[in-house]
Amino acid sequence: MQNQTLSNKRTKKAWYKNIFLFTLLTGIFTCILFLFLTPFAPHADEAKNYVQGEVLVKFKQGTSQTAANSANSKVQASLIKKLQGPSSEVLRVKIPNNISVEDAVEEYMKDPNVEFAEPNYIRMVHATSTEYANLWGINNTGQVVNSVAGVLDSDMDVLNFWTNSGTTGDSTIIIAVIDSGVLWSHVDLTNNIYANSVDTTVNGLDEDGNEKTDDIRGWDFVNDDNDPVDDYGHGTHVAGTIAADGGNSIGITGVIQDAQILPLKACNSSGACTSANLVEAIDYATARRRDHSENVKIINLSLGGATYSAAEYNALK
Repeated sequence: MQNQTLSNKRTKKAWYKNIFLFTLLTGIFTCILFLFLTPFAPHADEAKNYVQGEVLVKFKQGTSQTAANSANSKVQASLIKKLQGPSSEVLRVKIPNNISVEDAVEEYMKDPNVEFAEPNYIRMVHATSTEYANLWGINNTGQVVNSVAGVLDSDMDVLNFWTNSGTTGDSTIIIAVIDSGVLWSHVDLTNNIYANSVDTTVNGLDEDGNEKTDDIRGWDFVNDDNDPVDDYGHGTHVAGTIAADGGNSIGITGVIQDAQILPLKACNSSGACTSANLVEAIDYATARRRDHSENVKIINLSLGGATYSAAEYNALK
């Protein structure tokens, strides 16, 4: 009878854990769909929120180099970078000052060999709250936030999950935070920062063959280096909300206190993130799982904009 009781408890804990992870994944996926896959009508002020003098272009499969060169020459485009990973066929090109981004995109789209051409859009990180007592999603007691009363128990049941599952997370899960970077040395995060399973030391070598030398804890796509430290503050806050250490009696507590955070800096010191950087960061995260069997199960993107991007869509799908 005692063995059966223990078995039932284990089964119940596993059930709570699976339900929580499923809910979290569903929520994040829904946010991604809302932010990226819906072709919003752009706001007048945001429609030109892109990098001046740059275009992202993808040629259709089977297009010859000669045909691609011809299309590029029509707008006097020069290659800045070929985005790596699953989106490697997307080119980031530079156009001269005398040709507008709109005109260049229009000219590219006339070419039957072009699948899509678009500006290198700029996204902005979303604001975050710094007050635990105001977080309805964590624990909704009906508290009033900004003059609006919450609904009792209308939350993620995080406290119930911690209690009933007997765990505060899973240290085998890696969550990629694509943001302004992460202060990986922060006392509440340092124990939960991702460690590359292949490129493990700073030795000047690209041991995992991804053209990112010494990416022992992620990558900075803004400055193209191996130190994805936060210079805006947003990414660190997001990482803390997700996986701040809850057992060190310091600071705050994350929702999944034991998860690993993979810092991927795609946003600059003003909280602005280009489509090109976002695509490369998404590709990096998916490649860690695909090429190195690392358990990157979730990508967090607390950012957005009003314009649809085919490049971002391709990276996410």
